[in-house]
Amino acid sequence: MNRTEVIINLKEVHQVFVGYINTLSEASFVARFGEKWSAGQQLMHLIKSIAPLAQVLGAKSFIASTFGIIDRPAIEYTELIKKYKLALQEGGKAPSQFLPDEISFAQKASLLEKLMEHVETIIEHLKKYSDEELDSLVLVHPLLGKLTIREMLQFMTYHVGHHQNLTIEYLEQIKRIQK
Repeated sequence: MNRTEVIINLKEVHQVFVGYINTLSEASFVARFGEKWSAGQQLMHLIKSIAPLAQVLGAKSFIASTFGIIDRPAIEYTELIKKYKLALQEGGKAPSQFLPDEISFAQKASLLEKLMEHVETIIEHLKKYSDEELDSLVLVHPLLGKLTIREMLQFMTYHVGHHQNLTIEYLEQIKRIQK
């Protein structure tokens, strides 16, 4: 995927998530399946996950001097996702800075707007990167370790869909219990 395709994909998956969350009633937005996160908490987790990326991508020289250049071949998307799923299976969890508090329905619109603002900021920053820079500059993921910027963006694209699927699954479980 070239830079333009990465940008389009990143925006589209976030728009799909926003569209889905917008369809949820108040009861569905705040409902929790046991200890699992509500839809609102899934949304807040995504914001907390993408905000650092939106910030750091604006500082290309900081990325290069702090994290450096990758010294391995690129990880294919399917391998990246396998690696993430394995990390989760082995007990990997989101670090505390990415954990959401309780989220009210009144926060929904502003949080959805904030998520898309971060996506738009990332897109604006990406316009200043070459494909070579996307494949060489390093960022660090808390579970996956060193990733190129392109790999991180591919992960973030997967990540939003992962949390949308979890939300759908948990709401379906709640409906089954209520029947």
